[in-house]
Amino acid sequence: MFIHLGGDVTIAANAVIAIIDVKHTQNDATQEFLNHMKTTGKLYRIEEKDSKSYVITDDCVYISPISATTLKKRAISVDVIHSLVP
Repeated sequence: MFIHLGGDVTIAANAVIAIIDVKHTQNDATQEFLNHMKTTGKLYRIEEKDSKSYVITDDCVYISPISATTLKKRAISVDVIHSLVP
């Protein structure tokens, strides 16, 4: 199953490690991690609009214009659908 992150970006749901609201990323450890991802070319901004959430996957971080709450609801929906499909 897949999750739409905004723009034309869709990723495999099982690749998602965390979905974090941008407002909750002000601590030093998080900023250091995001700076590292940026310097290694693994931080991708989906759209130039407002950044609302970070989606951390097993190989990169996406900056999404969609709220963390909405993305989490989509992820839960994907899990529910996946559990219903034999």
